[in-house]
Amino acid sequence: MTEIEPKIDILVIGATGFTGKLILRYLASHPDRHAFTLAIAGRSLAKLQEVANSENAGEQTTLKQINDITDEVQARKLIADVRVVISAVGPFWRYGKALVGACAELGVHYVDITGETHFIKYCIDQYDFLATKTGAIIINSAGFDSVPSDLSSYLSVQTLKEALGKNTQAKRSTSAVKISDASASGGTMSTVLDVVSGGVPKHILFKLRDPWVLSPVKSVAIRQPQLVSHLPFTSILGGIFPMGPGNSHLVRRSWGLHQLEAIENPEAAGSEAYGDEFEYFEFQQADSWIGALLASLMLVTGQGPSEEVLKNGWFQITNVTETSTSPDQPLHAAKTTIKCAGDGYMGTSVMTSEIALALLPTWYPQLTPMAKQGGVLTPTAALGTVLKERLEGSGRFQVDSEMMDIDPLDRKNR
Repeated sequence: MTEIEPKIDILVIGATGFTGKLILRYLASHPDRHAFTLAIAGRSLAKLQEVANSENAGEQTTLKQINDITDEVQARKLIADVRVVISAVGPFWRYGKALVGACAELGVHYVDITGETHFIKYCIDQYDFLATKTGAIIINSAGFDSVPSDLSSYLSVQTLKEALGKNTQAKRSTSAVKISDASASGGTMSTVLDVVSGGVPKHILFKLRDPWVLSPVKSVAIRQPQLVSHLPFTSILGGIFPMGPGNSHLVRRSWGLHQLEAIENPEAAGSEAYGDEFEYFEFQQADSWIGALLASLMLVTGQGPSEEVLKNGWFQITNVTETSTSPDQPLHAAKTTIKCAGDGYMGTSVMTSEIALALLPTWYPQLTPMAKQGGVLTPTAALGTVLKERLEGSGRFQVDSEMMDIDPLDRKNR
Protein backbone atom coordinates (compact mmCIF):
# COMPACT_ATOMS: atom_id res chain seq x y z
CA MET A 1 0.00 0.00 0.00
CA THR A 2 1.04 3.64 -0.26
CA GLU A 3 3.46 4.93 2.38
CA ILE A 4 1.59 8.25 2.54
CA GLU A 5 -1.84 8.25 4.14
CA PRO A 6 -4.29 8.82 1.24
CA LYS A 7 -5.94 12.24 1.32
CA ILE A 8 -7.64 11.99 -2.06
CA ASP A 9 -10.20 9.28 -2.70
CA ILE A 10 -10.50 9.61 -6.48
CA LEU A 11 -8.11 11.26 -8.92
CA VAL A 12 -9.30 11.79 -12.51
CA ILE A 13 -6.50 12.09 -15.03
CA GLY A 14 -7.54 13.49 -18.39
CA ALA A 15 -10.38 15.64 -17.08
CA THR A 16 -9.77 18.28 -19.76
CA GLY A 17 -10.53 15.76 -22.51
CA PHE A 18 -13.98 14.90 -23.82
CA THR A 19 -14.67 11.74 -21.79
CA GLY A 20 -12.68 12.85 -18.76
CA LYS A 21 -14.82 15.98 -18.52
CA LEU A 22 -17.98 13.85 -18.50
CA ILE A 23 -16.53 11.69 -15.72
CA LEU A 24 -15.76 14.79 -13.67
CA ARG A 25 -19.27 16.10 -14.28
CA TYR A 26 -20.84 12.85 -13.07
CA LEU A 27 -18.67 12.58 -9.95
CA ALA A 28 -19.14 16.25 -9.05
CA SER A 29 -22.92 15.82 -9.01
CA HIS A 30 -23.02 12.34 -7.49
CA PRO A 31 -25.49 11.79 -4.60
CA ASP A 32 -22.59 10.45 -2.50
CA ARG A 33 -20.33 13.41 -3.29
CA HIS A 34 -20.07 14.23 0.41
CA ALA A 35 -18.55 10.79 1.05
CA PHE A 36 -15.41 11.10 -1.08
CA THR A 37 -12.70 13.61 -1.92
CA LEU A 38 -11.97 14.37 -5.55
CA ALA A 39 -9.00 15.65 -7.55
CA ILE A 40 -8.14 16.16 -11.21
CA ALA A 41 -4.69 16.19 -12.79
CA GLY A 42 -3.13 17.58 -15.92
CA ARG A 43 -0.33 19.72 -17.32
CA SER A 44 -2.05 23.09 -16.98
CA LEU A 45 -3.49 24.23 -13.66
CA ALA A 46 -5.32 27.02 -15.45
CA LYS A 47 -7.11 24.59 -17.76
CA LEU A 48 -7.90 22.29 -14.84
CA GLN A 49 -9.46 25.18 -12.92
CA GLU A 50 -11.47 26.17 -15.97
CA VAL A 51 -12.83 22.64 -16.36
CA ALA A 52 -13.57 22.31 -12.64
CA ASN A 53 -15.56 25.56 -12.74
CA SER A 54 -17.43 24.60 -15.91
CA GLU A 55 -18.51 21.28 -14.40
CA ASN A 56 -19.54 22.79 -11.05
CA ALA A 57 -16.70 20.99 -9.29
CA GLY A 58 -15.15 24.24 -8.12
CA GLU A 59 -13.63 24.59 -4.67
CA GLN A 60 -14.37 21.00 -3.69
CA THR A 61 -11.94 19.60 -6.25
CA THR A 62 -8.17 19.50 -5.74
CA LEU A 63 -5.98 20.36 -8.75
CA LYS A 64 -2.77 18.39 -9.28
CA GLN A 65 -0.17 19.21 -11.92
CA ILE A 66 1.94 16.69 -13.82
CA ASN A 67 4.14 17.66 -16.74
CA ASP A 68 4.78 14.21 -18.17
CA ILE A 69 2.41 11.32 -17.42
CA THR A 70 4.82 8.91 -19.09
CA ASP A 71 7.54 9.64 -16.52
CA GLU A 72 7.59 6.96 -13.81
CA VAL A 73 8.90 9.25 -11.05
CA GLN A 74 6.28 11.91 -11.76
CA ALA A 75 3.52 9.28 -11.93
CA ARG A 76 4.46 7.83 -8.53
CA LYS A 77 4.59 11.28 -6.95
CA LEU A 78 1.22 12.19 -8.45
CA ILE A 79 -0.66 9.24 -6.96
CA ALA A 80 1.19 8.81 -3.67
CA ASP A 81 -1.72 10.24 -1.65
CA VAL A 82 -4.54 8.75 -3.77
CA ARG A 83 -6.81 5.74 -3.23
CA VAL A 84 -8.31 5.30 -6.71
CA VAL A 85 -7.09 6.61 -10.05
CA ILE A 86 -9.36 7.04 -13.08
CA SER A 87 -7.44 7.45 -16.32
CA ALA A 88 -9.09 8.88 -19.42
CA VAL A 89 -5.81 9.66 -21.19
CA GLY A 90 -5.31 7.76 -24.40
CA PRO A 91 -3.85 6.27 -26.44
CA PHE A 92 -3.09 4.18 -23.38
CA TRP A 93 -0.26 2.29 -25.06
CA ARG A 94 1.53 5.63 -25.38
CA TYR A 95 0.45 7.42 -22.20
CA GLY A 96 -0.71 4.78 -19.70
CA LYS A 97 2.23 2.51 -18.90
CA ALA A 98 3.96 4.55 -16.20
CA LEU A 99 0.68 5.35 -14.47
CA VAL A 100 -0.60 1.79 -14.21
CA GLY A 101 2.86 0.67 -13.12
CA ALA A 102 2.90 3.25 -10.33
CA CYS A 103 -0.54 2.13 -9.16
CA ALA A 104 0.50 -1.52 -9.07
CA GLU A 105 3.69 -0.65 -7.18
CA LEU A 106 2.04 1.58 -4.56
CA GLY A 107 -1.15 -0.43 -4.07
CA VAL A 108 -3.37 2.27 -5.57
CA HIS A 109 -6.52 1.06 -7.34
CA TYR A 110 -6.73 1.92 -11.03
CA VAL A 111 -9.65 2.22 -13.47
CA ASP A 112 -9.46 3.23 -17.13
CA ILE A 113 -11.57 3.50 -20.27
CA THR A 114 -9.17 1.83 -22.69
CA GLY A 115 -10.36 -0.26 -25.59
CA GLU A 116 -6.78 -1.23 -26.46
CA THR A 117 -6.42 -4.98 -26.04
CA HIS A 118 -2.66 -4.70 -26.54
CA PHE A 119 -2.45 -2.32 -23.56
CA ILE A 120 -4.49 -4.65 -21.36
CA LYS A 121 -2.15 -7.49 -22.34
CA TYR A 122 0.77 -5.28 -21.31
CA CYS A 123 -0.84 -4.56 -17.92
CA ILE A 124 -1.40 -8.28 -17.30
CA ASP A 125 2.11 -9.33 -18.29
CA GLN A 126 3.89 -6.54 -16.42
CA TYR A 127 1.77 -5.86 -13.36
CA ASP A 128 -0.78 -8.57 -12.54
CA PHE A 129 1.55 -10.43 -10.15
CA LEU A 130 2.84 -7.23 -8.56
CA ALA A 131 -0.71 -5.97 -8.00
CA THR A 132 -1.64 -9.15 -6.13
CA LYS A 133 1.26 -8.44 -3.77
CA THR A 134 0.36 -4.80 -3.11
CA GLY A 135 -3.42 -5.27 -3.19
CA ALA A 136 -3.93 -2.92 -6.13
CA ILE A 137 -7.08 -3.60 -8.14
CA ILE A 138 -6.50 -2.75 -11.80
CA ILE A 139 -9.61 -2.61 -13.98
CA ASN A 140 -9.23 -1.84 -17.67
CA SER A 141 -12.09 -1.19 -20.11
CA ALA A 142 -14.48 0.19 -17.50
CA GLY A 143 -16.67 2.11 -19.94
CA PHE A 144 -18.57 1.39 -23.15
CA ASP A 145 -15.50 -0.70 -23.83
CA SER A 146 -16.37 -3.25 -22.37
CA VAL A 147 -18.76 -3.14 -19.39
CA PRO A 148 -22.00 -3.85 -21.30
CA SER A 149 -20.50 -6.97 -22.91
CA ASP A 150 -18.86 -8.15 -19.71
CA LEU A 151 -21.87 -7.54 -17.46
CA SER A 152 -24.57 -8.89 -19.79
CA SER A 153 -22.76 -12.18 -20.41
CA TYR A 154 -21.92 -12.53 -16.70
CA LEU A 155 -25.53 -11.96 -15.64
CA SER A 156 -26.87 -14.43 -18.20
CA VAL A 157 -24.53 -17.11 -16.88
CA GLN A 158 -25.53 -16.38 -13.28
CA THR A 159 -29.22 -16.48 -14.23
CA LEU A 160 -28.71 -19.94 -15.71
CA LYS A 161 -26.97 -21.10 -12.55
CA GLU A 162 -29.66 -19.69 -10.28
CA ALA A 163 -32.38 -21.46 -12.27
CA LEU A 164 -30.66 -24.77 -13.04
CA GLY A 165 -28.00 -25.20 -10.35
CA LYS A 166 -24.52 -23.84 -9.65
CA ASN A 167 -22.81 -26.56 -11.70
CA THR A 168 -24.65 -25.58 -14.89
CA GLN A 169 -22.29 -25.26 -17.85
CA ALA A 170 -22.82 -22.27 -20.12
CA LYS A 171 -21.63 -22.67 -23.69
CA ARG A 172 -22.64 -20.28 -26.48
CA SER A 173 -23.01 -16.62 -25.47
CA THR A 174 -24.07 -14.03 -28.06
CA SER A 175 -24.67 -10.29 -27.71
CA ALA A 176 -26.36 -7.77 -30.01
CA VAL A 177 -25.39 -4.13 -29.48
CA LYS A 178 -27.66 -1.30 -30.64
CA ILE A 179 -26.68 2.36 -30.44
CA SER A 180 -28.50 5.54 -31.34
CA ASP A 181 -25.41 7.52 -32.37
CA ALA A 182 -21.85 6.57 -33.20
CA SER A 183 -19.77 9.75 -33.16
CA ALA A 184 -16.18 9.30 -32.06
CA SER A 185 -14.27 11.73 -29.87
CA GLY A 186 -10.83 13.03 -30.72
CA GLY A 187 -9.29 10.70 -28.16
CA THR A 188 -10.95 7.68 -29.72
CA MET A 189 -9.67 8.59 -33.16
CA SER A 190 -6.17 9.23 -31.76
CA THR A 191 -6.14 5.68 -30.46
CA VAL A 192 -7.16 4.30 -33.85
CA LEU A 193 -4.49 6.39 -35.60
CA ASP A 194 -1.86 5.29 -33.08
CA VAL A 195 -2.47 1.67 -34.07
CA VAL A 196 -2.68 2.10 -37.85
CA SER A 197 0.27 4.52 -38.05
CA GLY A 198 2.72 2.14 -36.42
CA GLY A 199 2.56 3.47 -32.85
CA VAL A 200 2.14 -0.11 -31.64
CA PRO A 201 4.80 -2.64 -32.73
CA LYS A 202 3.58 -5.24 -35.22
CA HIS A 203 4.72 -8.16 -33.08
CA ILE A 204 2.48 -6.87 -30.27
CA LEU A 205 -0.53 -6.58 -32.57
CA PHE A 206 0.19 -10.06 -33.96
CA LYS A 207 -0.43 -11.55 -30.51
CA LEU A 208 -3.99 -10.22 -30.63
CA ARG A 209 -4.83 -12.83 -33.27
CA ASP A 210 -5.07 -15.27 -30.36
CA PRO A 211 -8.69 -15.00 -29.11
CA TRP A 212 -7.56 -16.07 -25.64
CA VAL A 213 -4.69 -13.58 -25.41
CA LEU A 214 -6.07 -11.97 -22.22
CA SER A 215 -7.29 -15.16 -20.56
CA PRO A 216 -5.14 -17.09 -18.04
CA VAL A 217 -6.53 -20.34 -19.49
CA LYS A 218 -7.62 -21.27 -23.00
CA SER A 219 -10.61 -22.98 -24.54
CA VAL A 220 -11.08 -24.44 -28.00
CA ALA A 221 -14.40 -22.88 -29.01
CA ILE A 222 -14.40 -19.70 -31.08
CA ARG A 223 -16.76 -18.07 -33.59
CA GLN A 224 -15.67 -15.75 -36.39
CA PRO A 225 -17.52 -12.52 -37.31
CA GLN A 226 -20.09 -12.83 -40.08
CA LEU A 227 -21.58 -10.25 -42.42
CA VAL A 228 -25.03 -11.07 -41.06
CA SER A 229 -25.46 -12.51 -37.57
CA HIS A 230 -28.52 -13.69 -35.64
CA LEU A 231 -29.24 -13.57 -31.92
CA PRO A 232 -30.47 -17.06 -30.96
CA PHE A 233 -34.18 -17.50 -30.20
CA THR A 234 -34.96 -13.91 -31.23
CA SER A 235 -35.65 -12.00 -34.45
CA ILE A 236 -32.62 -9.76 -33.92
CA LEU A 237 -30.15 -9.49 -36.82
CA GLY A 238 -26.95 -7.51 -37.19
CA GLY A 239 -23.55 -7.10 -38.74
CA ILE A 240 -19.91 -6.75 -37.78
CA PHE A 241 -19.32 -4.54 -34.74
CA PRO A 242 -15.92 -2.75 -34.82
CA MET A 243 -15.63 -2.92 -31.04
CA GLY A 244 -16.61 -6.60 -30.98
CA PRO A 245 -13.12 -8.14 -31.01
CA GLY A 246 -11.89 -6.03 -28.09
CA ASN A 247 -15.04 -6.61 -26.06
CA SER A 248 -14.84 -10.35 -26.75
CA HIS A 249 -11.23 -10.46 -25.51
CA LEU A 250 -12.34 -8.83 -22.25
CA VAL A 251 -15.27 -11.23 -21.77
CA ARG A 252 -12.94 -14.18 -22.34
CA ARG A 253 -10.66 -12.83 -19.62
CA SER A 254 -13.61 -12.81 -17.21
CA TRP A 255 -14.31 -16.41 -18.23
CA GLY A 256 -10.65 -17.36 -17.79
CA LEU A 257 -10.29 -15.75 -14.37
CA HIS A 258 -13.27 -17.71 -13.06
CA GLN A 259 -12.06 -20.92 -14.74
CA LEU A 260 -8.65 -20.52 -13.12
CA GLU A 261 -10.27 -19.90 -9.75
CA ALA A 262 -12.28 -23.12 -10.19
CA ILE A 263 -9.13 -25.06 -11.05
CA GLU A 264 -7.28 -23.73 -8.02
CA ASN A 265 -10.28 -24.13 -5.71
CA PRO A 266 -12.34 -27.14 -6.89
CA GLU A 267 -14.69 -26.91 -3.89
CA ALA A 268 -16.03 -23.63 -5.25
CA ALA A 269 -15.79 -24.67 -8.89
CA GLY A 270 -19.47 -24.31 -9.66
CA SER A 271 -20.13 -20.94 -8.08
CA GLU A 272 -18.83 -18.44 -10.63
CA ALA A 273 -17.19 -20.50 -13.39
CA TYR A 274 -18.99 -20.08 -16.70
CA GLY A 275 -18.32 -23.48 -18.24
CA ASP A 276 -15.48 -25.38 -19.89
CA GLU A 277 -16.82 -24.83 -23.41
CA PHE A 278 -17.91 -21.22 -23.03
CA GLU A 279 -17.61 -19.09 -26.17
CA TYR A 280 -18.55 -15.45 -26.74
CA PHE A 281 -19.43 -13.43 -29.82
CA GLU A 282 -21.12 -10.06 -30.41
CA PHE A 283 -22.42 -8.04 -33.31
CA GLN A 284 -24.04 -4.69 -34.03
CA GLN A 285 -27.82 -4.88 -34.20
CA ALA A 286 -29.59 -3.63 -37.32
CA ASP A 287 -33.23 -3.34 -38.38
CA SER A 288 -32.85 -5.56 -41.45
CA TRP A 289 -30.35 -7.80 -43.20
CA ILE A 290 -29.43 -4.88 -45.47
CA GLY A 291 -28.78 -2.75 -42.41
CA ALA A 292 -26.72 -5.60 -41.00
CA LEU A 293 -24.45 -5.51 -44.04
CA LEU A 294 -23.88 -1.79 -43.50
CA ALA A 295 -23.52 -1.95 -39.72
CA SER A 296 -19.73 -1.90 -39.67
CA LEU A 297 -19.73 1.64 -41.15
CA MET A 298 -20.82 3.09 -37.80
CA LEU A 299 -17.85 5.28 -36.82
CA VAL A 300 -17.53 8.90 -37.90
CA THR A 301 -14.73 11.27 -37.00
CA GLY A 302 -15.24 14.34 -34.88
CA GLN A 303 -15.04 15.85 -31.45
CA GLY A 304 -17.57 13.51 -29.92
CA PRO A 305 -21.37 13.72 -29.83
CA SER A 306 -23.24 16.95 -29.13
CA GLU A 307 -24.78 17.77 -25.77
CA GLU A 308 -28.18 16.85 -27.20
CA VAL A 309 -26.97 13.41 -28.25
CA LEU A 310 -25.27 12.90 -24.88
CA LYS A 311 -28.56 13.50 -23.09
CA ASN A 312 -31.02 11.98 -25.54
CA GLY A 313 -28.91 9.24 -27.07
CA TRP A 314 -29.03 5.65 -25.86
CA PHE A 315 -27.55 2.23 -26.30
CA GLN A 316 -28.69 -1.28 -25.56
CA ILE A 317 -27.07 -4.68 -25.43
CA THR A 318 -29.03 -7.93 -25.52
CA ASN A 319 -27.21 -11.12 -24.57
CA VAL A 320 -28.43 -14.69 -24.98
CA THR A 321 -26.39 -17.41 -23.32
CA GLU A 322 -27.14 -21.09 -23.86
CA THR A 323 -26.20 -24.11 -21.81
CA SER A 324 -24.09 -27.02 -22.90
CA THR A 325 -26.27 -29.99 -23.77
CA SER A 326 -25.99 -33.61 -22.73
CA PRO A 327 -28.33 -36.55 -22.10
CA ASP A 328 -28.77 -35.20 -18.56
CA GLN A 329 -29.04 -31.54 -19.51
CA PRO A 330 -31.35 -30.34 -22.29
CA LEU A 331 -30.86 -26.97 -23.91
CA HIS A 332 -31.73 -23.89 -21.84
CA ALA A 333 -31.04 -20.21 -22.41
CA ALA A 334 -31.03 -16.95 -20.46
CA LYS A 335 -31.39 -13.43 -21.83
CA THR A 336 -29.98 -10.24 -20.33
CA THR A 337 -30.79 -6.76 -21.60
CA ILE A 338 -28.94 -3.63 -20.51
CA LYS A 339 -30.31 -0.24 -21.58
CA CYS A 340 -28.59 3.09 -21.01
CA ALA A 341 -30.36 6.44 -21.14
CA GLY A 342 -27.48 8.34 -22.67
CA ASP A 343 -25.02 7.66 -25.47
CA GLY A 344 -21.85 5.59 -25.11
CA TYR A 345 -19.79 8.49 -23.78
CA MET A 346 -22.38 9.48 -21.21
CA GLY A 347 -22.73 5.82 -20.25
CA THR A 348 -18.96 5.53 -19.94
CA SER A 349 -18.87 8.39 -17.43
CA VAL A 350 -21.42 6.56 -15.28
CA MET A 351 -19.87 3.10 -15.56
CA THR A 352 -16.30 4.23 -14.94
CA SER A 353 -17.26 6.44 -12.01
CA GLU A 354 -19.41 3.81 -10.30
CA ILE A 355 -16.65 1.21 -10.62
CA ALA A 356 -14.13 3.63 -9.12
CA LEU A 357 -16.47 4.49 -6.24
CA ALA A 358 -16.98 0.79 -5.49
CA LEU A 359 -13.24 0.48 -4.80
CA LEU A 360 -13.27 3.04 -1.97
CA PRO A 361 -13.11 1.77 1.64
CA THR A 362 -16.81 2.50 2.26
CA TRP A 363 -17.92 0.03 -0.41
CA TYR A 364 -14.84 -2.20 -0.61
CA PRO A 365 -16.39 -4.98 1.55
CA GLN A 366 -18.99 -5.56 -1.19
CA LEU A 367 -16.37 -6.52 -3.78
CA THR A 368 -15.77 -10.10 -4.87
CA PRO A 369 -13.21 -12.31 -3.09
CA MET A 370 -11.15 -12.18 -6.27
CA ALA A 371 -10.98 -8.38 -6.10
CA LYS A 372 -9.70 -8.47 -2.54
CA GLN A 373 -6.68 -10.44 -3.76
CA GLY A 374 -5.73 -7.62 -6.13
CA GLY A 375 -4.49 -7.98 -9.70
CA VAL A 376 -5.48 -7.03 -13.23
CA LEU A 377 -9.17 -7.88 -13.29
CA THR A 378 -12.29 -7.20 -15.33
CA PRO A 379 -15.30 -5.16 -14.18
CA THR A 380 -17.40 -8.22 -13.31
CA ALA A 381 -14.50 -10.19 -11.85
CA ALA A 382 -13.98 -7.36 -9.37
CA LEU A 383 -17.55 -6.23 -8.68
CA GLY A 384 -19.83 -9.13 -9.63
CA THR A 385 -23.52 -8.27 -9.20
CA VAL A 386 -22.58 -5.10 -7.30
CA LEU A 387 -21.87 -3.57 -10.70
CA LYS A 388 -25.47 -4.17 -11.78
CA GLU A 389 -26.77 -2.63 -8.57
CA ARG A 390 -24.62 0.46 -8.88
CA LEU A 391 -25.57 1.06 -12.52
CA GLU A 392 -29.26 0.68 -11.77
CA GLY A 393 -28.86 2.99 -8.78
CA SER A 394 -27.48 5.71 -11.06
CA GLY A 395 -30.89 6.07 -12.68
CA ARG A 396 -29.29 5.82 -16.13
CA PHE A 397 -29.38 2.05 -16.58
CA GLN A 398 -32.06 -0.59 -16.72
CA VAL A 399 -30.89 -4.19 -16.39
CA ASP A 400 -33.10 -7.24 -16.85
CA SER A 401 -32.05 -10.88 -16.83
CA GLU A 402 -34.36 -13.86 -17.18
CA MET A 403 -34.67 -17.42 -18.39
CA MET A 404 -36.03 -17.80 -21.92
CA ASP A 405 -39.03 -19.94 -22.73
CA ILE A 406 -37.72 -22.07 -25.60
CA ASP A 407 -38.35 -25.44 -27.13
CA PRO A 408 -35.16 -27.45 -26.47
CA LEU A 409 -35.80 -29.44 -29.65
CA ASP A 410 -36.27 -26.38 -31.86
CA ARG A 411 -32.85 -25.57 -33.28
CA LYS A 412 -33.94 -23.56 -36.32
CA ASN A 413 -33.72 -20.29 -34.39
CA ARG A 414 -30.19 -20.86 -33.08
